[in-house]
Amino acid sequence: MTVQRTCLLLLGTLTLASCGQQAGMPAASAPTTDTAPAAATPTNLDSAQLAALRARIAQMQSLQADVQAGRVPAPVDDAGKAIDLNQLILDLQADLREGLSPRPLPAAQPGAGLSAQAAPYALSTYTTIAATNTFRSRYWTLRGAFPRFNWGNDGCSGPAGYTGWSDEFFWPCVQHDFGYRNARFYPSRMNEADRHWIDGQFKQHMQAVCDTLGWRKPFCYVAAQAFYTAVYLRGGSSYY
Repeated sequence: MTVQRTCLLLLGTLTLASCGQQAGMPAASAPTTDTAPAAATPTNLDSAQLAALRARIAQMQSLQADVQAGRVPAPVDDAGKAIDLNQLILDLQADLREGLSPRPLPAAQPGAGLSAQAAPYALSTYTTIAATNTFRSRYWTLRGAFPRFNWGNDGCSGPAGYTGWSDEFFWPCVQHDFGYRNARFYPSRMNEADRHWIDGQFKQHMQAVCDTLGWRKPFCYVAAQAFYTAVYLRGGSSYY
């Protein structure tokens, strides 16, 4: 479309599209990640994600104490196998350390071989959508506001032993595909550190799904770790 329109899109409290631009044009000022720290160098996870991660750790530690005291039975997976709560807690604590690590801001300008016009929207618009915690509820609004991004996806196929979680993790998988497929518009992001940042966001978005599943949480967290490990180790060919 070439018709003038007024568009306003909020991610949390952030404005992604500016008013009075032509349809499909990049926003005049791009947002930062939802609830991102105000520091000049943000951390790998935003403040809301860090708070949720700390809550998961505390909850699993409490569950482990209850199991050890005999107050509740040990949680099991769908095959009846007991879940290693100690390893699960160690994995979540490793996520917290990684999430607290400073994340250097990439260069805003396009790199060699890519003109400024080739990138469909500002880099910060891409990173906001890749990281937002409200991707599912705003998906169609985002697609309408930023049509020149690549919105294709492969759905969600789980690693061996965890394929039953593909339905629960569908939307984190779609968001992960968005992160991978649009990173190539920004040469400064074509590196393993940025690929693994997208993988880390994927894990947090899966764990947020797990947070809604009641007594299934421990096994869901284990499944999320398996999905994450699969893309971390074997996702390079899809990213570059």
